[in-house]
Amino acid sequence: MEKISKRVNDKEIMHLIKLILKVGGKRGIAQGSPISPLLSNIYLNEVDKMLEKAKEVTKEGKYQHIEYARWADDLVILIDRHPKWEWLEKSVYKRLQEELAKLKVEVNEEKTKVINLKERETFSFLGFDFREKITKQGKWRVQTTPQMKARTNLLQKLKEVFRDHKSQPIWKVINIINPILRGGQTTLG
Repeated sequence: MEKISKRVNDKEIMHLIKLILKVGGKRGIAQGSPISPLLSNIYLNEVDKMLEKAKEVTKEGKYQHIEYARWADDLVILIDRHPKWEWLEKSVYKRLQEELAKLKVEVNEEKTKVINLKERETFSFLGFDFREKITKQGKWRVQTTPQMKARTNLLQKLKEVFRDHKSQPIWKVINIINPILRGGQTTLG
């Protein structure tokens, strides 16, 4: 029996992913479905490459002037607050639109915002609120606060652990709550 092997290239993989997404879009892959983040991460890989290149091109020594975070199809791009880098905002947005157009993905204009933390504006991402704050040392830094819903959920989980483990040794309770406090999942029991 003759063994046949074929290499699959990136274009073929991207084509398959686009087909899956098209079919899923027609049949309704729910945004919260387990496969949705995986497909988004694969599909938007080129966007990540573009943003990584922008980081590298604008880097000066150890200083980054652009940073980004993406989870599935949610994306936050952070740009240095120094006036020298104001041009970068429009440039990155234009390149982002070009990359998304290649993938035939449209930016949701209703959800898309440009936030200026210098002007005391805030934004939310993945259950956290972000705002700029001045430290006791007089330096600006980004303050990250869990959103009220996330805090309420966390407190509820902790209450359940404390209620269900009243007579347990403290080390056992600590081992159960530490992953919860770090944002990981744990099984109660």
